[in-house]
Amino acid sequence: MKLLLRITPMILVILGLFFMIGCEDTDDGDVVVDPLVGTWTLSNLEQSSSYSISGDEFAAYGLTDGYSLGSGGLVWAQFSAMGVNATVALLEDGTFTLDGSFPISSDTLGVAPTITPLTDAGVWSEDVTAGTLLIDGAFYDIGGVLTLSDDENTIALAYSSVSTDSAYFYVEALASYLYTAVTDSSTTELGFTK
Repeated sequence: MKLLLRITPMILVILGLFFMIGCEDTDDGDVVVDPLVGTWTLSNLEQSSSYSISGDEFAAYGLTDGYSLGSGGLVWAQFSAMGVNATVALLEDGTFTLDGSFPISSDTLGVAPTITPLTDAGVWSEDVTAGTLLIDGAFYDIGGVLTLSDDENTIALAYSSVSTDSAYFYVEALASYLYTAVTDSSTTELGFTK
């Protein structure tokens, strides 16, 4: 009987331990959330473009392929003063919402772009291997080489594009306007803060 009285508390302690172990959270690991998931506010926008003649249509006038027609750029202070702003919510399911006021066209040669309110939604994807982010919306596609700060509170996107179109340009060397194929080489840098 004395033996039973001594063993009973030990059995109760062991059973209590088994009960506590059985009630522990059985999650095998913490859920890893992509550091890009969250709400981001536009904190930088810089854009520059250079325009040059594409082709040798006016070579007789000394205007060969690559002849510079002009260049220019706008920085964040200028865009911000115009009222450009944005908030982007990147959700875990790969969708996003975007709300703000954006330039619908920019002429970096000195004419202010038109700023318009815009709400957009779509999908976003990150290519970790390539180091890129794409925000693909109904109205705006934003993407480029992604840089995430060490504290994961700021991101930067940078991209460049080259396109050829036809346009009228005033050419000082001829003191007249020419309708010609023009190459537009543009770079854009975006910054967002969480």
